[in-house]
Amino acid sequence: MKQNIIIIFVILVIGILQGYSKEDKVQQQMSPPPVSVVTSVAVQKEVPLRILAIGQVESYSTVKLSPQVEGKIKEVHFKPGQIVKAGELLFTIDDQSYQTELDKAFAMLNKDEAALKANKKEAKRNKSMAEREFISIQDYENIEAKREEQEAIVEADKAIIKQAKLKLNYCNITSPITGRTGAILIDPGNYVQPGPSFVLVVINQLKPCYVKFTVPQKHLQYIKKFMLGKKLRVDAIYSSGADKEGKDKTVESGILTFVDNQIDTDTGTVLLKATFDNENINLWSGMFVDVALYLDTNPNAIVVPAQAIQTGKDGGNIAFVVKNDQTIDIRPVKKGELLEEKGEIVIEKGINKGEKVVIDGQLMLYPGAKVVEKPSEDNKK
Repeated sequence: MKQNIIIIFVILVIGILQGYSKEDKVQQQMSPPPVSVVTSVAVQKEVPLRILAIGQVESYSTVKLSPQVEGKIKEVHFKPGQIVKAGELLFTIDDQSYQTELDKAFAMLNKDEAALKANKKEAKRNKSMAEREFISIQDYENIEAKREEQEAIVEADKAIIKQAKLKLNYCNITSPITGRTGAILIDPGNYVQPGPSFVLVVINQLKPCYVKFTVPQKHLQYIKKFMLGKKLRVDAIYSSGADKEGKDKTVESGILTFVDNQIDTDTGTVLLKATFDNENINLWSGMFVDVALYLDTNPNAIVVPAQAIQTGKDGGNIAFVVKNDQTIDIRPVKKGELLEEKGEIVIEKGINKGEKVVIDGQLMLYPGAKVVEKPSEDNKK
């Protein structure tokens, strides 16, 4: 009897174990397979704190050259697009009429100076006669008044000569700045007059030059903070044209010299300008460039690829972190306001140095999901 009980107990135990084994197999069959993902390791490194933007080159100064006297354009002394220096002769206006005016003014001066000389002699002679009462005081005062009037006429003649010389000088039109000329807008033989309607040529000063760009107003606090006590470097990056695909990049460095005193209410941005020496005149007026405004350096920044940061259901930033047991932990993260180039993002909070983050395959992930890592395309290469 006792032996039968033992046999029955053993059979029951075996049945129970077999049942558990079947349940485990069913659960294993029901659990989803691991998700294949590509990962990257969060690294700690020195990162420049900078703001990236699109900028446009602007001439340091622009002059629309117009004549200051009227006349016919006689000669042009430069070629379109030529670099000219301040004071260099550009245009000549026919000066014959102005030379005639100057000669006439000199002749009038000589005549009036001769009359003044005679008046002075007469006044001197009549002064002694008035003192001895050979002539009346009234007659003497009239002679003296005539002398003074003639002196004023001579001074007026000198002013006319000065004005005539100025007009004659204006017939030689020179460049007020050193810069590059544009197209010649009025050819020789045309009659011109003073005023903005007769622009002869436009000159742009490109050495130095400006690069203007705008940044979101949220960056203004950083700019104001870091520009105190130091000059902020600005890089202008552009293609030099040596590579057909535009991958070759040339960098010119300048200094931030202007921050606008108001925010553009339509765009929520603030206008900035940087000054560049532009010694080789590689930066051309109107040219678009990539701009990097350097504020400072973060020596211990946590950096991950940009693909690691996704948008959560609440609109915030999240990252899929792979734990040591190869399961997923979905974490909210805080990005740095200032980004690093080449597709990397600075993380202020949420990810630690050395942790793995998913950069491809996030679509099928959920909290606790099992993953298996696969090599990225870059690693395959």
